[in-house]
Amino acid sequence: MAGQTWRVLRPLALLLFILVEVFVAEGIGLSIAVALAATAAAGAALVACALILSRSVPRVPPTRIRTALRDREQRTALLTLYPGDAVSTGTPAGAALGRPDPKPYLRAGDVVELEIEGLGRRRQVLKGA
Repeated sequence: MAGQTWRVLRPLALLLFILVEVFVAEGIGLSIAVALAATAAAGAALVACALILSRSVPRVPPTRIRTALRDREQRTALLTLYPGDAVSTGTPAGAALGRPDPKPYLRAGDVVELEIEGLGRRRQVLKGA
């Protein structure tokens, strides 16, 4: 499969893990969703996840994840992906500076919980550097 484009990989029903960072305008903080996608041709449903901080963070609806997947497909239509390539969807430095206090940055003591419906849940308590 080396050297295949994103558009070619999707119909082959490979599992693609995409990290999507979503700032929720009316929410408190940053939410990260992980999308697990099988073949788009078969219309497979995405399995939405939520990253829950020690403060309340809204769940990301699957429609937002599907949009992000389509965006990623369009942006990489001419890009060749190889095994081990990573697709980063990070935000620029200072992206939350305009947000009201308290800022939505991760801090020591925050509890990060990632859940993939039907697969399981992972919990992590952050420690200071």
